Amino acid sequence: MPQVGNILCFKVAPLVQANVRQRLDIWQTPGVDGIGAQSLGDGEGQFAFECMTMGTPSYVQAWYEALAELAGEFVIIIDDFVTVHTPCLIVDPGQLQRIARVNNDGLGTCIGRTVVSGAYQA
Repeated sequence: MPQVGNILCFKVAPLVQANVRQRLDIWQTPGVDGIGAQSLGDGEGQFAFECMTMGTPSYVQAWYEALAELAGEFVIIIDDFVTVHTPCLIVDPGQLQRIARVNNDGLGTCIGRTVVSGAYQA
């Protein structure tokens, strides 16, 4: 089942994925010809995942609050394709969107949606 850390989700779909790559710091000094550069190591692999759940409005709120508590932590993310993304630093849990739905299947009267973003650790 899709999940962010230990938070189960109905859907976790990758929206943005950038490969971790070598970072360079390039600079120029006034009055000196040429440029300087230094290697900073691997980084800049950023991600965004659309996360959704279904349930009662109070369940959806509790689900979002649990996701928000992951900000600043490294977690494992398992998406809809059962691809494991690790280690992922959660930077922004996004804004909760609550969508009303007809409850004819026992899954709840509310859909919760947010876009979780962050960066991969090299």
